[in-house]
Amino acid sequence: ELHMPLSTPVSEVMTTDVVEASLDVKLFEVIRWFKEREIGRLIVVDDGKPVGILTQSDIIRVFPSY
Repeated sequence: ELHMPLSTPVSEVMTTDVVEASLDVKLFEVIRWFKEREIGRLIVVDDGKPVGILTQSDIIRVFPSY
């Protein structure tokens, strides 16, 4: 387990391999990306600007439960 002081800059601990998706990407595509890239979230962008975050939990929530 890695311990760093709270004064550590965020640049030392942030994720740098950020996956982005445009607003019109279909759910089936991002589900594939989550699986292939082993990620749990991605940044949603509109015209190159971040407008939201999509997580696996967000996707699960929109599927009907059986």
